[in-house]
Amino acid sequence: MSDLFHEKVQRPVLMVFEDAHWIDPTTLEVLDQLIRRVAGVRALVLITFRPEFTPSWGSHAHVTAHGLDRLSKCEAATMVERVAGGKALPEAIQSQVVSKADGVPLFIEELTKAVLEADWLVDRGDHYELAAAHSKLNIPATLHDSLMARLDRLIPVKEVAQIGATIGREFSYEMIGALSPMGDRELRDALDRLVNSDLLSRRGQPPEATYLFKHALIQEAAYQSLLRSTRQRVHQRIAEVLVEQFPADAETRPEVVAHHYTEAGLSRPAADYWERAGQRAVARSANAEALAHFNKALDVLATLPDTPERAQRELGLQVARGFAIPALKGWGAPEGRQAFSRALALSEGVPDSLLRFRALWGLWTAHTACTEHQKARQIAEESVALAQRVGDASLLVDGGLTLGASLFWLGDLDAARSQHEACMTTYDFQKHRSHIVMYGLDRRAEALIYLGPALCALGYPDLGLSRSQENLSLGRTLAHPHTLAFALGGAAWVHIWRQEWSAAQRFAEEAIALASEHGFAFWEAFGRCCRGRALVHQGERAVGADLLRRGLAELKAVGMGNFYTPWFAWSAEAFGVAGQASDGLRELAGAFSLLDHTDQRYAEAELYWIKGTLLEHLASPDAHEAEAWYLKAIEVARRQQTKLLELSRGHELEPAGAGQARRSATGARADLRLFHRGLRHR
Repeated sequence: MSDLFHEKVQRPVLMVFEDAHWIDPTTLEVLDQLIRRVAGVRALVLITFRPEFTPSWGSHAHVTAHGLDRLSKCEAATMVERVAGGKALPEAIQSQVVSKADGVPLFIEELTKAVLEADWLVDRGDHYELAAAHSKLNIPATLHDSLMARLDRLIPVKEVAQIGATIGREFSYEMIGALSPMGDRELRDALDRLVNSDLLSRRGQPPEATYLFKHALIQEAAYQSLLRSTRQRVHQRIAEVLVEQFPADAETRPEVVAHHYTEAGLSRPAADYWERAGQRAVARSANAEALAHFNKALDVLATLPDTPERAQRELGLQVARGFAIPALKGWGAPEGRQAFSRALALSEGVPDSLLRFRALWGLWTAHTACTEHQKARQIAEESVALAQRVGDASLLVDGGLTLGASLFWLGDLDAARSQHEACMTTYDFQKHRSHIVMYGLDRRAEALIYLGPALCALGYPDLGLSRSQENLSLGRTLAHPHTLAFALGGAAWVHIWRQEWSAAQRFAEEAIALASEHGFAFWEAFGRCCRGRALVHQGERAVGADLLRRGLAELKAVGMGNFYTPWFAWSAEAFGVAGQASDGLRELAGAFSLLDHTDQRYAEAELYWIKGTLLEHLASPDAHEAEAWYLKAIEVARRQQTKLLELSRGHELEPAGAGQARRSATGARADLRLFHRGLRHR
């Protein structure tokens, strides 16, 4: 697809997609991206689908929708004559066909063929006449009846059509040959009759041929003509043949095997293959398909007796399902939390299992995404305890990282730093490289993104920058887009702490570009907020403020609007810089509301300070109230040991401000000088 958008491509391109209502989620995602990008390119994309399919691209200005109405009686009559090879049918028959088909092209075609295949007509060369013995005709009233009538007239080969329909809309000669009791010559003749009757189309020649039912309704009619018990036996045989004679197909398309075992009523092997299908979908980031496969596995599993074995199988499936949900609905989605909670309950009988650890990790992430950091911390501590009991170094890394992140958001930055540094000394990429698939990014990179801002806030800005640079180097070396997105976002964040606005803008823009290319919605919004703040402080106030608001809206859209309270503060600050302090205070109210209803304390001092600043810049300043908020900010900064904030904010206090706040700031600067003196001797 990338070649289509290459600037050197000059030739016009036509792309046709038929029956989009059958499309799978991953292909639909590709099609969505194609349609978004095709505007301005010399290309025409033609897509057909049924009315019940609702595409997401209908609102684009470069998309035009055309509804196809049923054929008129005149058009239907013309189609009847064409299907009949240009020969006119008797008026009475043509009228019945046109009336019963009601303008549906497939029905017109099938009814006409049903009449031609019956012995009702006599061919007179340029037209057909009604045979004398058939003065009363029974033309089928529905499309299904018409299709069944045609199949019933092909009794010797009907069984082949039924087996083919059970395999699917498309099937190979090799596959139906393994299932049919007919010999090779007899089977070829039967398939030829179905092709000549226009029920099937064929690509290639046997034994390399592939057959396709002309329409899904034809396949459905053939399939429904089988007794339920017979269908189940055929489905079972298909699954067995796939596993025994076509192992490569069974390995690469386990969902097909799973489908046939499910329809055969064999729940145990069906659950096995649905789970395999889900795992393969996860490996290629097809999360919508993965979730559907895991849900089907759970459905068939529920039909088995309630035994410890079934509970163990469900535990693994619930964990797998839980990890597939966030990519589609965000980590805070209720469905994900329910899956991990169910898995945790199922794991009570195996308290030291890896699956229990993964359920804890998923539940921790769900609580973290919902800014329930105290609950998340408790879960993280349980994860660390489990890892210690098991004695697994990789689990200790994972548990330590979760605990460190919870401590960070709770505002205990020094403890968070200790946790993340300990994890970095234990983590070995070669030993733990599978984590990059399991968690979606390198675990060392995850530690570093927290370490950079934490070290800056704690008064180690140069060491924070060093950790950020290390993360960037790691992200570029691994050539793993999601890890690099983490590193770029972290770099922008660190430079904001250091008030190096040009560098912050540069890394934010690179993060936005990378995230946009790979569909990392969260990191695109994160980068937009960082870029917005950097622009505000470089004089582009209106553009920066607009980017901040847009970034916050995008965060809300992906379920993370409550997560980064600093960005509400940044947006409020942008109003203040633009001389709109009252608007800034209204914006800040959202951040304080979050602070009141969550336990996310990382940016608490920043919020208090910005409120004081805005109060001082009102049309009628309130210096006394502003001082109270300044003092509160310094108090929180000292409690959290965020010495860089103490220094920078204390230094900003104007002489006209209240004396106590100035004295507090002076004390903070003295403390910080001692702190840096000690740092230089480390």
